Amino acid sequence: MLRYLPFLLVMALLVYSSAWLFTGRTRRGPASGSTPAEWHRDAAADWVAPDDNPEFLKSLDERARGGDDDPRQD
Repeated sequence: MLRYLPFLLVMALLVYSSAWLFTGRTRRGPASGSTPAEWHRDAAADWVAPDDNPEFLKSLDERARGGDDDPRQD
């Protein structure tokens, strides 16, 4: 009997894993209809990096020319 134990273990593993794959529950999306990956898709379009932002680059150019020494002062 002990001689067949490894074979029985492998067979049980194969049977149970294939049964789990074939009869497993189907995955459903969240009730809100959007997934976490979709929550952040539009965030990148709203934010612009400082080196790509024309207003920021313009303000740097003005500061370099002496137009505005300290933007924090009102």
